[in-house]
Amino acid sequence: MNNNIIRFHWDDLDDRFDEEKDIIEVDVSLPLSEVFAAFDGNNFIFIQQWLRKALLREISDETANAWFDNNQTLDALETKEWILLQVAPAE
Repeated sequence: MNNNIIRFHWDDLDDRFDEEKDIIEVDVSLPLSEVFAAFDGNNFIFIQQWLRKALLREISDETANAWFDNNQTLDALETKEWILLQVAPAE
């Protein structure tokens, strides 16, 4: 496991999304590294709070298609079980 944020375009991961569905979108209001730490440490209290507030979401097919069409840039961190994605800030 690595806590280094990777920046990429959605089309680099689109095939995995279609096959695996182990990808979670993290709302831009949350620090990606903080979410990674919660997943890595099995901090279910924070994870449940974020899920209830829809700050963590399953990526819909519509979102995936829009990201593909727009060549969306994303930041990612990978835990043992999940890939955590967040729309990258505009450069």
